[in-house]
Amino acid sequence: MDARSVELPATLDALITSRLDLLPDTERLAIETAAVEGPVFTREAVAALAPAALRDGVASAIDGLVRRDFARPTTVDGVQALRFRHLIVRDVAYRGIAKARRADTHERFARWLEQAASRHAGEWIELVGYHLEQAWRYRAELGGAADRLRELGGAAAMWLERAAGRARTRGDGAAAITLLRRAAEVVPVDDAPRGRVLAHLGAVMSDHGRLAEAQTVLEEAGGIATPLGDDTLEARVAVEALLLELQLDPAAAVDRAEELVASAATAFSRSADDEGLGRLAYLVALLNWIQGRVAPAEASWVRAADLARRRGDTASLLDALRWLPSAALYGPMPVGGAIVRCMEVLAELHGSRRAEADTLGPLAALYAMHGDAERARTLVARRDAVIAEVGFAMHAVGEWAAQVELMAGDPQAAEAHLRDGYARLEEIGERAFLTTTAGLLARALHAQGRDEEALAFTGVCEETAAPDDVAAQIAWRGSRARILAARGRAEEAVALARDAVELAERTDLVTDHADALLDLTESLRALGRNVDAGGAARQAEALYRTKGNVVASRRARSVLEELVPA
Repeated sequence: MDARSVELPATLDALITSRLDLLPDTERLAIETAAVEGPVFTREAVAALAPAALRDGVASAIDGLVRRDFARPTTVDGVQALRFRHLIVRDVAYRGIAKARRADTHERFARWLEQAASRHAGEWIELVGYHLEQAWRYRAELGGAADRLRELGGAAAMWLERAAGRARTRGDGAAAITLLRRAAEVVPVDDAPRGRVLAHLGAVMSDHGRLAEAQTVLEEAGGIATPLGDDTLEARVAVEALLLELQLDPAAAVDRAEELVASAATAFSRSADDEGLGRLAYLVALLNWIQGRVAPAEASWVRAADLARRRGDTASLLDALRWLPSAALYGPMPVGGAIVRCMEVLAELHGSRRAEADTLGPLAALYAMHGDAERARTLVARRDAVIAEVGFAMHAVGEWAAQVELMAGDPQAAEAHLRDGYARLEEIGERAFLTTTAGLLARALHAQGRDEEALAFTGVCEETAAPDDVAAQIAWRGSRARILAARGRAEEAVALARDAVELAERTDLVTDHADALLDLTESLRALGRNVDAGGAARQAEALYRTKGNVVASRRARSVLEELVPA
């Protein structure tokens, strides 16, 4: 006989149902109450949820279930509990409960868990949301009153959103997205709470590389906010939409940022929305960052972090903290102090793997600047292991590894790290990281003498960079200037390199400024203007030395010695 022809689940179902039907009333009530809690249950919870007639006999009823081998003692996180002997037992017991009683028990269990959650450091937050969600679903199926459903759904959404925040804190973007989708389903379609949840969902999707989905979700959120005339919700959606646009079309985003920032600040301040003000500070930081204003960007991230700490929002705190190491790397802070800043951030990450990865990359680059290539490579490997664990595609683009290898003098290794990431970014339509990756590829290819390919990537960088993305504008001009100089087009090279230097002078991107001066040095040398080239190299070396970039400072001195022999 073919084993697949045996209807084993149905046979087991019937057998278990008959066994449950033979249980004494107290044990039947106990097993049904336990089934609402889940595959694992506690005596304490069953006693709290049981009908009044059962409460005095809960202990003996559960002992009876253990004797009949329906459940077995277990320990979960140090707590004494019981586990259903087979999941099908739990499922059959659960199906035997009327929907109205299921809804009531789920809700009462959620309310009981609300009290217990405070004693378990937040690990039960998702359970509270789940049981309120189930209560809402059963009451909706039974045609419950609209006001009651709105109240219950709103409570479920709040807890599911909190659970999503915890998922983000531990770097689990996929779980956060699932939880937020569920939260959106339990609130009315055209109500402000749904718009708020969708704005949150769009933000998480955007942050985790799901850009097309994020755009759709944020459009839906905007469609809710506008008819309601809710200025705060409209501002929240607009901020998230602009943050997304910074990845899809940076130039357009920067062009319309000023007016949006002003109106959002007014709306959030009027409604005392600290969460909105925090997201706005995060947006302002990114806008400053793109324009090469590292110190103002850092100040805005610090403000966003302070607002998040004040309201106990760990996920938003991490969003802000994870940018501070990059500010320490690219801004005027000397390498020694920047390494200390990274260590301080690592100490405040609340176990977030993603924020750890965002800190390890700049830390690796700082050690590479200091001349410790092996430690830098070790940190990159540690970062890559974290990214592989978390599964965050946009961060696996090879930027940090490439920077380390370029400073270590291995452009072939740098190119290898960048190629796969470039292809992934093209696939998802992300442009901000793509611009940076193209600029680094141009450097790595030119260092290998592959100028035709390098020139093509300077074109990609030029095409995708927003006009206000100063670092990218400096990068493509400097790289192209070196290529043109090598091809005998020195006058064009000098003009481009001077443009790059002038752009860099308006920023506090110390290393980018010094790099642009060295690009100018090579262009001037190709034109035979060695004295001017020496002046540019001297300025570059001074900037590298001020930053504490030992490797680049040494290279600049070597160039200077060639131009101005002792």
